[in-house]
Amino acid sequence: MKKERGAGAVVVFFGIILVLLIVGVVLILMNSNNETAKVEADVTEMFKTLQTGEIDNNLDMQSLNENEVMSMKVLTSNLSYSIVSKEVNGEEATVVMDITNKDMKQVLGYYMMQAYSIAMTNALHGDASEEELNKQFQEKFQEIINSDQVELKTTRVTLKMQKKDGKWKVKEESGNDLLNAVLPGFQDAVSGINNLFQEN
Repeated sequence: MKKERGAGAVVVFFGIILVLLIVGVVLILMNSNNETAKVEADVTEMFKTLQTGEIDNNLDMQSLNENEVMSMKVLTSNLSYSIVSKEVNGEEATVVMDITNKDMKQVLGYYMMQAYSIAMTNALHGDASEEELNKQFQEKFQEIINSDQVELKTTRVTLKMQKKDGKWKVKEESGNDLLNAVLPGFQDAVSGINNLFQEN
């Protein structure tokens, strides 16, 4: 029972990150509702929101709960960006950016090993509650993502944006590229983990 609870707790915490990815980051990046019509200002505001986790009434973040906001702040604690160029053509714009964050493939690789070790240690020698285990997992994840052993990765991405009702939004066709730049290596890591569970 302890072993099953420990393994289940790992899945629960990992599930929080997946929810953040699907519901949080994509929602913010693709549905920014800033008042300004300036492309650079809208991009700046989107990234400020990602970096701080602040819920602003001008941004569509109502579906994020407190745990998801905290997880987003951890995931983007090392996020930085620069706008290389921007070109506006009527109601559409093209923005070229360099986006830098920790390599999430490395982060999740280290994390899964450490989380498994925590879960198994508790199953064999401890009696921590699921809440206590989740706290340990969160602390370990934050420790890993801020560790020097995890490299920063910079991705150049070209975003297609569109002005709707006076507000600039990232077009759906650029959403996946932007997500891969903000969380580099994340999707590859998730695919690898899913394949591992399927094999077992």
